[in-house]
Amino acid sequence: MSGWFERYQQGFYQEVYDELLAMKEQVFEKPVYQEASLVARSMMSRVRDNIALLIPRLKTLGYELVDGDWSSYWEQAEYPEPELNELLRAYREPPLQTPAFLQEIGQRVGALPLAVRCWYEEVGSVNLIGTFPKTAARKELSYELDPLLILPVDCLLEQFPFETPEEWEEARNEDGTFNLDLAVDADLKYNISGSGGYFIQTPCNAFDTTFDLLGYYHHAPSPTFINYLRTCFRWGGFFGLSAQNRPTLTPDELAFLTEDFLAF
Repeated sequence: MSGWFERYQQGFYQEVYDELLAMKEQVFEKPVYQEASLVARSMMSRVRDNIALLIPRLKTLGYELVDGDWSSYWEQAEYPEPELNELLRAYREPPLQTPAFLQEIGQRVGALPLAVRCWYEEVGSVNLIGTFPKTAARKELSYELDPLLILPVDCLLEQFPFETPEEWEEARNEDGTFNLDLAVDADLKYNISGSGGYFIQTPCNAFDTTFDLLGYYHHAPSPTFINYLRTCFRWGGFFGLSAQNRPTLTPDELAFLTEDFLAF
């Protein structure tokens, strides 16, 4: 069924997403790609609007955003690296070099799924790592939040500095794909020894793909990238709340954070 963009604008968000996801590599064929791109860009425009609503609301609730390099923040480093701090702001628009960065990533590790590519073109990066400091008990619960974090496009290239064929071969999975980290795991966000990065596998010629959360959430398999974002926004920016037995936020606080969010 065609007319995806028109139907998406009419509010058939899940239906259009499911159809494009099921098309797999056909999404990159000429008759489909242009319209699928319009859908993905519209999705990410709505995500960007949600982020703009969410960050000031978190501050209203007393949430202390790291708004920079979280390692230096938790270690209370006196002189955090200015460039890294700027890269890892709570929200950072796509840099002017984004098209060049994406082209270089494609040359190194292959195509990104359309949803991820459009995230970097339309949204940029987000870092909601922080803590609720109101009480000692509540601050402890902050470590279970697993706040929304998508690394800047600039940081992706740093994962593949290899120069020799042997280095590239060692970095490949058995099926020839690469693991591309889009975020650090729930523990590393708070400077606790963790498993590494939440990742996608490339090359991926599809609308979306699995965002591997390293088995942190045993109640469900890893979501797709879009469904990861949906879960984060459903829970006020915190994927970890979807699995918590001890809620960090009250129902009223969660309703405040998520009011008028745009579906996507």
